Amino acid sequence: MAKKFAEVLDEGVAAFQAGQDVKQVLLQFQSQVRPEQVGELRKLLETAFLLRQIPQVIPSPAAKLAGRERLLAAVRRKHLERTRRDGFWRTITRGLRVFQRVPEILQKFF
Repeated sequence: MAKKFAEVLDEGVAAFQAGQDVKQVLLQFQSQVRPEQVGELRKLLETAFLLRQIPQVIPSPAAKLAGRERLLAAVRRKHLERTRRDGFWRTITRGLRVFQRVPEILQKFF
């Protein structure tokens, strides 16, 4: 049974994560995909390889704290917006309920 393209790609990425060169991996796995997919496999393997070369960024404690404070401030702003909006709609719907009862109220007086 032929492997799916995604399976071949996963195996290729795992192979170069294990230490193989991208060119070696491509030579090893290009026979497992259709000829028209070889170019796409090459591009994706090269991209994955380049992404692995990017150094991992480890934020400082000060940067983590600043990010947390920005997140909490954004959550507070969103909560206030939602509260204000909900308050507006609550007032409108309350007014509509009273307005709907006007005929009932008028019948009591007339």
